[in-house]
This record gives sequence, C-alpha cells and structure tokens, in this order.
Amino acid sequence: MTVNEPFLNVRELRKYFPLDRGLFNRGGGLVKAVDGVSFSIGGGETFSLIGESGCGKTTVARMVLLLETPTDGAVFWRGRNVHTLSGPQLASYRASVQAVFQDPRSALQPRMRIGDIVGEPLEVNTGLSRSEIRERVAKALESVGLSVADRQNFPHELSGGMQQRVAIARALALKPAIIVLDEPVSAVDVSIRAQILNLLKDIQSQQGVAYLFISHDLGTVRYMSHRVGIMYLGKLVEEATTEEAFSSPLHPYTKALLSAALPGHPDVKQEEIVLPGEVPSPIDTPSGCRFHPRCSYAMEVCHGVEPPLCEACSGHIVACHLYPAKP
Repeated sequence: MTVNEPFLNVRELRKYFPLDRGLFNRGGGLVKAVDGVSFSIGGGETFSLIGESGCGKTTVARMVLLLETPTDGAVFWRGRNVHTLSGPQLASYRASVQAVFQDPRSALQPRMRIGDIVGEPLEVNTGLSRSEIRERVAKALESVGLSVADRQNFPHELSGGMQQRVAIARALALKPAIIVLDEPVSAVDVSIRAQILNLLKDIQSQQGVAYLFISHDLGTVRYMSHRVGIMYLGKLVEEATTEEAFSSPLHPYTKALLSAALPGHPDVKQEEIVLPGEVPSPIDTPSGCRFHPRCSYAMEVCHGVEPPLCEACSGHIVACHLYPAKP
C-alpha cells in the first residue's frame, strides 16, 4: 500500500517524572522516561517502537494520546501542536487518534453491552442520530468479523480474541486516521494472535488507517511494520525501514536485541549477543552514550559525548559514534 505524507510528527518529545524518595527526602531528582524522541507517521503507515520494558515507548504513546503532558517537545498533528488545541479542534484530534490497549478485559466496561461500548464514542464525539449510530456500530462490528447479534452480549460472554475485536471496532467507529496499538495481542491466546494481526492489516489496507505500534515482540513488529524505531533508556537509538532494521541493524543495542529473538526458521543460525550488566536507572543515566556501559564497541568518546541521531545511509538513522555524521 502507498504511504502518504506524514501527518503526525513527534518532535524532541520529553517526559520527566519528579522522584519522591520518601517522607523526609523530597525532591529526589527526575525519572527521564522519554528524553528527546522524534519521528513521524504518514497515512496508511505502521510505525513501531520497540525496546525493553521501561524504555519509554508506552509513555510516548500516552503523550500522543494526550494522556500525559510533555515536559518538553511537542506532538504535531497536520502541522499544529496538539497540546495547544482546544474546543472543536481538540475534539477533532481526539476523534482522529484512537487507541487499542493490551488487555481487552480491563478496557471494556463489564456492565455495558457490546453495542453500547462501540457506540459510546459516537454519542460523545458526533451529532449522529440513534439510528445512524446503530448503523455505524453494525458496520464497525462487521469490519472486525463480529455479527450484529453480538451487540447484545456483555464482554464476559465473549472470548479474549472477540473482546479485542470489540476494542478494535470501538476504535474504528469514529473513522480515525491513526490508531495507537499498545501491545494489542500480548494478552490474547497465541492461537488467535495471527487472526488479530491479519485483521489489523486488512483494515489498514481497506481504510488507509495508520498505526503507531508499541511492542516488545519482534516477530509481530516485523510482520506489521513499515518502519521501526528502537528505543533504549528513553532515547531513540535507531530508525529504519523494517527490512533494513532487521536485515542490516547498525546500533550495537539493536544487534543485541535482534540476536535474542527466535529465528524465523529452526535451521537458521544466528549469533547470540549477550549484554553485560543491567539497564541503567533512568534516575541516574550514564553520561555520553547511555548504552556505553554495556557496549563491547564503546570508545573513549562514548563515555562523555552523547551521539546525535544521524543518517548512516538513505532512510536509516542511528545514534552511535561508530557512524559519524556526514559533513
């Protein structure tokens, strides 16, 4: 499918949380959950953020969804800073950017019927009549492989996979331009993960919706994505097309991350890279390159100078002193 020009631009996004060390020791510093992340997403594109737990990828998603306010930086939607929007413009943005979260059981109101769950965003965000909402709900359910009869069910009457389909239908009801998918299949049975992923790809192909895909499952990311951003300790360390990122990774952390994933075929042999030590605390991040304490390629410059993101080759950017910026 053709990917359109970017309409969501994340620029130097930062989120610092104040640390409270206890009753008698307040003002204990900052947790730098996200520290200067930038990327863009075009229409019909899937951009994935990957990295170890705690790297900041979900915090980025929450700022895109306006669930967190950035400490610095901004999210631009069609050229406008979304954190300055108000009134009808803010309502339009909220309708255009929807979300599907990890656990459908906690995302669906257990006391509401499926038809009401899917229709609620339409009641809140549109002026549609009851009959128009019923029609839109029926189409949304049909688009995710559920029947009109499912409108009368409660969430507990459906399987985990069907519940996640309901969550997707609710996101689709407002006809969004982009959906944030935060670990959308990690809480469902392995046997139906492929069904959900294929459903998401079919919806993208038919409706042109873009996805911001958050996951630690590298196989899922490779299957779903057009482009990939790799995060480490709050920073984006590499960004490339999915094929480039998986076949020709540049950053030492990306190489280690991919080496830990299961190969696509049992006969494929791959080098295993074992990283020493633990991920440093986001409260006290290393100077220079944040990865240098665990990197076997670390040089003297890595200890004191933070590498900027630069283009190592066409469309492939990396933050590493092994790949100096081009003049």
